[in-house]
Amino acid sequence: MQVFGLRFTKQDHIYLIKLLYELIVTEDQEIYVINAFAGTFNALTKKKELLSPDELNLPWRPAYQLWKSVSLTKNEFYKRKFLPQSAEGMVRKFIKNCRTYFPIEATGEMLKEWKHLLCPFDMSMSDALELLDLFLPTSAPLHRHDRMYRLWFEEYMGIYENLDGSKVGWDGRFLSLFSRLAGHNIGFINWEPYLATIFSRILKAFGLPVGPASYHLSHSNPAYEFSSSCHWLVAMISPTNNCMNVIGQLVRAIEPFMHPSNNGWFQRSLHGALTKLCSIFTTRVYVERYKKQSWDNYIPDDQKLTDDQITQFVDIVKPLIFTGLFSKHGPQDMTAALYNLAFLRPERVLPQHLENLYPALENLTEPHRLKATLAGTLGVARAMMIQPDRYPEGRLHIIPILQLCLPGIDSNDCNKTMTTLQLISTMGTLISITDCSDAHLHRSDLTENESELCSQTAQLQDFIFIFIDRCFALIEGLSLDHVESAAARAKANYSEAMIETLLRSAVCSVFQQTSTSLFKPAYEKIWRYMSGKVFEVIVAGRLAAAMIYGVANARPSMVLPQVIPYCCKNILELTANKDVATDPRTDNSLLWNMLLLSEVIRPDGSELVKYVKEITLVLERTLHMTNFTAHTFACNTLERCLKSLAFIYPRDVTSISSKLNQPIAEYLPIRDWGMACNQEDLCIDWHIPDEEELKCFQAMVSKILLDELKYLDETEQYEREELTRRLRVITECIKGAGKYMPPLDSQTHTLDDEGFVPRHKFAVRGTEQAFKLKLHGENARNRILHTVRPLLMKLLDKVADSAKPLHSICTVYKLLLFHFGSDSESLEIRASTIKAVKKTLENPLKPDDGNIRYVQVQKTYVLLCRVMHAQVQFQPPTKLHVDICQDLVKLATSNYDDVQAAARSALGKFFNFFKGTQRLVMSTVCDLLITPPPNVSEEQLKGALNLVLNTEGGKPGKSMCMATRRDFVIIRSLWPAIAQAHHSEKPHIQQKVDKIIASMEKSCETIHFDFVVTDRAREAAHDLRLTCAGAEDVDLSAGHAAAQARTDKYKRLHHELLEELLELLNSDRLQWKHREFAIVMVTLLQRTDVTVSLAEVKLFSDSLIDDAVVVRKMGHAAISGILYSQKRRHERQYVSGMEFPSYESLQFNPEKAPNTEEAWNNSNFVEKTFWGCMNMPERIQVTRSCSPPSPEELSDVDRYTLDRFSDENFTSKLFQYMALETKQNDSFSSRNYTFFKCLARNYGLALVDCCKSAIDNLLTDTDHKTEKSRQRLVAEFVSGVIRGSKYWTFNQMNELFDWVLPTVRRAITNVSSEVMTHWGTAFATASEDREPRKLYRLFDFLMEEVKAVGHNIDSSTSLETSSRLYFLQGTLGQQQWRVPMLNTFVTELIKERLASPFKTIRSRLGSVLCSCYVFDLPYINNDAWHNPTRADLVTYSLPLVKDLENGTNGEEVSAESQIASENVEDVTEAMDVDASADGTLEHRDKRNKLILKTVLSWLQSNFDRHTTYQRWTSEILQFLPIVCQHTANFSDPELRTLSKNVVKHMSKTLLPPTLLPQFIQTVKEAMSLKSWNARVTVVEMLQSMMFLNQFHLHGDLRQQLQDLILDLLSDERIEVKLVAAATLSGGIQFQFFDVKGSKLLDHFKKLAATRLRSKTGSKEEKERRLHRCHTGVLGLGAIVSAYPYEVPEFIPDVLMILSDHIHDAQPIQKTVKDVLSNFKRTHLDNWLDHKQKFTDDQLVVLTDILVSPNYYA
Repeated sequence: MQVFGLRFTKQDHIYLIKLLYELIVTEDQEIYVINAFAGTFNALTKKKELLSPDELNLPWRPAYQLWKSVSLTKNEFYKRKFLPQSAEGMVRKFIKNCRTYFPIEATGEMLKEWKHLLCPFDMSMSDALELLDLFLPTSAPLHRHDRMYRLWFEEYMGIYENLDGSKVGWDGRFLSLFSRLAGHNIGFINWEPYLATIFSRILKAFGLPVGPASYHLSHSNPAYEFSSSCHWLVAMISPTNNCMNVIGQLVRAIEPFMHPSNNGWFQRSLHGALTKLCSIFTTRVYVERYKKQSWDNYIPDDQKLTDDQITQFVDIVKPLIFTGLFSKHGPQDMTAALYNLAFLRPERVLPQHLENLYPALENLTEPHRLKATLAGTLGVARAMMIQPDRYPEGRLHIIPILQLCLPGIDSNDCNKTMTTLQLISTMGTLISITDCSDAHLHRSDLTENESELCSQTAQLQDFIFIFIDRCFALIEGLSLDHVESAAARAKANYSEAMIETLLRSAVCSVFQQTSTSLFKPAYEKIWRYMSGKVFEVIVAGRLAAAMIYGVANARPSMVLPQVIPYCCKNILELTANKDVATDPRTDNSLLWNMLLLSEVIRPDGSELVKYVKEITLVLERTLHMTNFTAHTFACNTLERCLKSLAFIYPRDVTSISSKLNQPIAEYLPIRDWGMACNQEDLCIDWHIPDEEELKCFQAMVSKILLDELKYLDETEQYEREELTRRLRVITECIKGAGKYMPPLDSQTHTLDDEGFVPRHKFAVRGTEQAFKLKLHGENARNRILHTVRPLLMKLLDKVADSAKPLHSICTVYKLLLFHFGSDSESLEIRASTIKAVKKTLENPLKPDDGNIRYVQVQKTYVLLCRVMHAQVQFQPPTKLHVDICQDLVKLATSNYDDVQAAARSALGKFFNFFKGTQRLVMSTVCDLLITPPPNVSEEQLKGALNLVLNTEGGKPGKSMCMATRRDFVIIRSLWPAIAQAHHSEKPHIQQKVDKIIASMEKSCETIHFDFVVTDRAREAAHDLRLTCAGAEDVDLSAGHAAAQARTDKYKRLHHELLEELLELLNSDRLQWKHREFAIVMVTLLQRTDVTVSLAEVKLFSDSLIDDAVVVRKMGHAAISGILYSQKRRHERQYVSGMEFPSYESLQFNPEKAPNTEEAWNNSNFVEKTFWGCMNMPERIQVTRSCSPPSPEELSDVDRYTLDRFSDENFTSKLFQYMALETKQNDSFSSRNYTFFKCLARNYGLALVDCCKSAIDNLLTDTDHKTEKSRQRLVAEFVSGVIRGSKYWTFNQMNELFDWVLPTVRRAITNVSSEVMTHWGTAFATASEDREPRKLYRLFDFLMEEVKAVGHNIDSSTSLETSSRLYFLQGTLGQQQWRVPMLNTFVTELIKERLASPFKTIRSRLGSVLCSCYVFDLPYINNDAWHNPTRADLVTYSLPLVKDLENGTNGEEVSAESQIASENVEDVTEAMDVDASADGTLEHRDKRNKLILKTVLSWLQSNFDRHTTYQRWTSEILQFLPIVCQHTANFSDPELRTLSKNVVKHMSKTLLPPTLLPQFIQTVKEAMSLKSWNARVTVVEMLQSMMFLNQFHLHGDLRQQLQDLILDLLSDERIEVKLVAAATLSGGIQFQFFDVKGSKLLDHFKKLAATRLRSKTGSKEEKERRLHRCHTGVLGLGAIVSAYPYEVPEFIPDVLMILSDHIHDAQPIQKTVKDVLSNFKRTHLDNWLDHKQKFTDDQLVVLTDILVSPNYYA
């Protein structure tokens, strides 16, 4: 398909998809096989428009089962099955491609299957949303909509609107689902009611820093997909809704953050979102207007984007794009956005861009500005040329831009130079450089713009000459002759290399598009310069040669006759003396001429053939030169000459083909600037070698290659450097002639490759080339090999210090094996480069109409190379291939690191090329690993280990360890060899072994014994075969027999490998480190389809008490997996949902606890809490207890395990080891918990009885140093056995709790803060996913503990009380909505303890209250749940704290008092008690203050905790004035800190729209507070609240907020006025308040006009006038500050009004000075533009105020 595409019938297409689908979804199919099939499946289903759901149906349940086997399986967790890391992503992509073709009834079935998982308090919610997002089909023809998305849309949209799941990842799932739904159903869904909520969530997700710095929380939401947001926004736009206006509001809100001055972490998110938004919008325009209509892109005509909407969108986004372009990352981020806008509305975008570009080009002192505008020009270059109907002036700017950008070629600024060369290259590719200035004399059909453009083309010759001069200056500026000796540097640095590449591209682009009349003088200018100079060949010479290459590539017939003879003559003259060849210091003139020759011979071979004799003579003299640089240039010349003569390649890659030199009267080149070219009109001029070229090619190769081979055959004593040069020449010959060298010819080698399809079946058939290169009638590759192999053996045996020749032989081998003119790596690089160029230059509105000719020609050439490569890619291996493989193994284990690396690279590609050939080297590698020294050297051992680690050829950077190969034949011999590898003291060798084991642990996959093909797959294959004409019947019996033989063989090899490893472990032959390796291998051999043996259980049981920590950890994991595989299988039981008539029947009632055996046995236990949460399903999964297995029913493995744990010595030692504190983190271990859970589940009370004494010993030990780790282990054991008791009987559970509860009470009697965390986790883990009725005794126990510490509050410490609350909180929290009575009991109990004097207890009480009230969600069945509500707490506590004084009595606190209070805070936190009890407050007030602190702790948890889904409620809103009142309570630091934290989190939380009126009313109440600090807090909070909730605040609500801020601006306290002014300025800046359309400006002007200098009036009256005037000045200052980067038309007048107050009394004077200085600071960068908005008189006034007078004036 990569070569020929989808060139088959639709019927074949459908049958092929069905066959692949059945093979992929086959139960227990191997992931490797799935991945192979899924790649083809995804390619077949990528183009959805080809097949509609009415034509193709795929069942969804098999895909769901596949997803469960990969993503939801526990086998991988328990290490019973090992999957690759990419498995989940691969299956996810497969499902995304096939969900479109699920049957019409699939949606209803999915909703029925997963609806019960929608429980917002459980992790199942995330799982459900992931499944729904992944599987739900949203793209379908119109007649299917009623049975698809309309079944679920309103319900799920209601959840999204009413529950805030941003902190738990829901928003990302909903976002992905809804954006996909919107994109597939444009115009069919009314999004208007949801716009405000959607845009508010998106704005909040950016996490922009709004308001005071102390209110900033964190960065943007990392789980939020802004790409999906952009898809959603664009899909919602409709002529019938307000979405476009809301997008404009969103863009205006983020506009200030896009300015370069506001550089921060948020800018990259904003840049990415804007770029994606523009791209998606452009794609929608393309789909609606230009793409061929199909079933998947139907949009009603009345819902399509209108011209006005497109213009409106461009006008909305354009200012941000141009602003962001100049930011730190703007040039690379914003160019793509500008590119899309330029094609949408060039008349709106290009003029402004050109206004920015020309000043930047004229002022080269601002390089960043120039680079940004040039980068933007790269994006709009083609849009300037191809839209004459919208912006005909665009083409008139091309030539001026090219001329003005030339000074950017500057040797002192590499980055600017690279950007300039890139622009010249791009524009040179798009235009023709032809003088059309006399077109008006020959044509009468020219438009006015065309006439002007033709006149401009007269300047193109000047452009070329200036461009050449700038290149010359660049060459001289970068020449190493001026800065350092050429010998001081071996090669150019990165920037210089990039400049060389870009200069080569720019010169090629310019001169390929240049007419002959302009080319000739330009070339003559270049040649005059080049021929008279000698350049150093490291930097300057390469740049100069790149220029010569560019002109030669454009006109080889004009350049080669002059350059090649010149170079050959000079070289021959300079090498006439034979001593030159042996002199290591070659003259620079000779090097320069050799470099020039190597570059100029690249183009057309039909011209080059005339100079073959001269070139051959040059090569004879230079190929063996001692100087490495000269030898390299000669080799390059040889390779390029051969390729130029004999390869097939396009000679003409111009964008305007051969019409360029036609008369103007017949063809006007400017009309084709930037135009696309259809595939049919390419008219490619291919270079196809003729007979003469092939004859010269044959002669050159034969002469040079045979001479080298003869020398190697006849010479006995080799000089190392000479040998290296000879081999290098052979290498270059193969590179240049490999296309015509047939593959190695010998007997085919048959591999023992069961399961591998013969390679020749994949070969692509094509025209076989007639010419084949032979050497004296012999296969050229065979002839080279016959010489090189004996040489290799001689070097390995006799010659010392032969690293370089051996390295060269590795290269020769690699080329002999794989080089046939091109290789996959170079093809992929070329294809990706062309793809990038195409993406840059294509018209996004018409991508199907073809691209420019240059791109089309290159794509065609890549396709030709693919076909030629595919013809030789699938050759079977021969005996010679095997010989080379064995030689490469010897080289890979030689004494030289470089040789080893080169050989490994060749072997890696060999193994990838010939599947199954790794087996050929196994015996050698294993022998090297096992054989002890001195028979094997350290270098050989290292080479063998490196070979096992292996870098896979053909895929750079991809590591494929040989020990993780999916081949039992390989691992059967390799794994034991690794385990027995002889030990080395050298660290780097030991590190190699460690890397191999680490790679095995990370990447090893479970290899399936058999390949399963279902009957459905066979039927699909049969249907596909029937469509093939002339298909013969196939006998499948042989295939079945071969498959069964492979299965039997793999089972045998697995058994043998396991037995050998176990035997090694039971012997004394392994050192301790290698013993660990062997245990790892045995662990990796665990499988679900093989019964575990008793020997394995013994091994892992012994590992549990091994001295090594690593071994013990592996033992724990392995035993847990074995226990999981041995657990009793209980059939899932379901009962009708009718058996639970109400939510109360699923909730726990202490009075109805099953405390008798009869009640227990008659109960249907519902373990999972999500059952029945949001809806009652038709059936519910239940569990029932069952009797434990009798001893006779136990297997040998179970019996041995139980006997082992019955051994008191074993158990005691096991628990001692497990109680050891880890070095890094001694936290609650899920590994240990799982271990105990599996034991309890499998063996019941018998296991508990075995461990009682060990647990008792842990609790009896009095060593305080180990107390934490011992308590941790006890907690892990208790939680594990409780969770493992899922199917225990009533008597078993009673017996368990009879022992567990006293043990727990004993453990937590004197609990420490560290141990408290372990036990809290243990109780929560024990309660998770367990029926609450089973745990009634645990609940009673914890309740009693809480009551006990509550009744004995005087004798109980704060840690005891908080720990008991913490235990109860975790236990009840896991039961969620199912324990309302217990939650109610807890909340009532807490009400009595709200006034606790201990800070830790108050904090814990607040957290517990948050956990209890999290279920108070009116949207979800709250009344039916009977859980406690927040209203109860508010009703109780609000009257107590409402009138509490804030400790300052409304007065400002001095700085000294504030510092003193902060010192008190430190002491308070150290004492952990309340510090306000200083005897000055009444007992009631002290108690109420403590209550307030507890309530604030609850509010802080409410707003900060992830699992709170409704943070703002009507009840919570009532606390806002109280919280604001205490943010400045310096007499009580704890209260102040709590209040500030609550306000901070409140300000960053979205308000429900229904609460906005109440919020504004509450703010009014807070404004009436006595404390000015409270008013400051209110107005600071408003900054963030207005910003986040702006999409819900409209009309009267917005006006009320404006009135509130204006009232605060008139406050008597200046602190309040200043913050109010800042808030007003922010509101104006993101256009929440409108200055132009309101009376704000007039209002402030009127206030500012208040007369201050009056002789009449009292002192109070003067103060009132001053206050009134200051309010007006603050308001005007806020308006000025709201425009920090622009100058609206009314700002100059406002500044003049403010300047009139510069000498007024304080605080007006300071306010005016601050405003004016900030204005100067923010507008300084663009003052030249801003000053145009002012009159001369206004500028004089501003200068007088802002510019300090000169002392010397």
